[in-house]
Amino acid sequence: MSSKRIAVTLVSAIGLVLPVAAQDLPDGPGKPVFEKMCTQCHGVEGIVREKLTKDRWTAIVDDMVSRGAKGTDEEVDQVINYLAANFGRKVNVNKATTSDLTAMGLTPDEAQAVIKYRVEKGSVKDFDDLSKVPGLATAKLAGLKPRVEF
Repeated sequence: MSSKRIAVTLVSAIGLVLPVAAQDLPDGPGKPVFEKMCTQCHGVEGIVREKLTKDRWTAIVDDMVSRGAKGTDEEVDQVINYLAANFGRKVNVNKATTSDLTAMGLTPDEAQAVIKYRVEKGSVKDFDDLSKVPGLATAKLAGLKPRVEF
C-alpha cells in the first residue's frame, strides 16, 4: 500500500472517531441558544447519540437549569425544541398520536391532518405519500425526515 493511500486511510479513520464539533450540529431554530447554554459544559458527541422524547429532553434541560445552566424561559424552550426536533425518537406516522406528532415538530392542526389522512386513505407508505397530506409543507417535511418512520 502506498504512503499516500495509507495517509488517506488514516485521515478517513481519524475522521470517524473525532468528536462532533458544535458547527456540525444541524441548523435550525434554537441552535445558537443551545450552543450558548449547553456546550460550555457538555461536548456535543454525547448529545447527538441520544434519541429522547420531548418530555425527556425537557426533564434533562430543567435539571441542567437547576444545576446552573443560564437562560431565560424562552431560551430554555428553544433549547428543548431544538433537541426534540433534531435528537428525538423516530415517530411512526402510522401509529403516532397527536401528541407524538406535535412532539416531533408538527403543529396540532398538521398532526390532526396526518391522522385524518391515514384514517381516510390508509397507511402512509413513504415521504411521497406523506407529502400528499393537505396542509403539510414540503420544506417542513424535509426537515423532519430523520425523525420519521413508516
